[in-house]
Amino acid sequence: MLSKKKQLAVLLLLGLSIAGYLFVFFGAQRMEPYTLQEGTCIFDNLPVTCLDSSVIWREGISFFDSLLVEERDTLEALRELLFEKWNLKFHKDSAAALSSIFPLEVLSSKTAGCMGVSWLALMVAERYDFSLEVIMLPNHVFLRYKGINFEPNRGGFSYSNKEYAEKYKDGVWTGLEWKPLSKKEFMGLSAFNKGNAFMKKDPQRALTWYKLADVLFPDYPGISANQKWVLKNLDAVQ
Repeated sequence: MLSKKKQLAVLLLLGLSIAGYLFVFFGAQRMEPYTLQEGTCIFDNLPVTCLDSSVIWREGISFFDSLLVEERDTLEALRELLFEKWNLKFHKDSAAALSSIFPLEVLSSKTAGCMGVSWLALMVAERYDFSLEVIMLPNHVFLRYKGINFEPNRGGFSYSNKEYAEKYKDGVWTGLEWKPLSKKEFMGLSAFNKGNAFMKKDPQRALTWYKLADVLFPDYPGISANQKWVLKNLDAVQ
């Protein structure tokens, strides 16, 4: 088990590591909250305008524009963009899916889990100013547009709430389910999942991501649980 002295050293290091993220997100000179598009660049340690240089992103936005000009249904246009134009596929390996969360990674690999697809979809909704909710379930999120559920891992298939409740009934429920996540909470959940990707192979990096997740989504109990596990097992996994 990690000694108290070593735990304090690790926590100090984490505090310094996370300070840069906190300054970026909550700097006094920033009057407006960052967009999800800017957020993906920040999380990847890139300039906030990084998507401007992404050919895949720009081509996708042009494609979506063309669908809207044709007066296509917004949800169907989003489905075509994600699963036909970008050809995103569900990553069956849950551990590998954790490492494909941020949009630029997803666009490059063409594979993702629910978080990666949802972040891209939310970025499109933010850009075009239409309402798209992200709903959390145990170890899963799905999207909702005007009351219609949109499953990111199944090509946008629409499960009912009853079907979702049955499918995830054996998961760990926190009381936060079924309520739309705010942008800040979603980014916190993304940071949490990124931490999970490093939980065993790079525990100190995992703790850095968990610290950021806790700042952005302090109500989510999974963060503190995983932080405690990593600290308890730090020596064993290094």
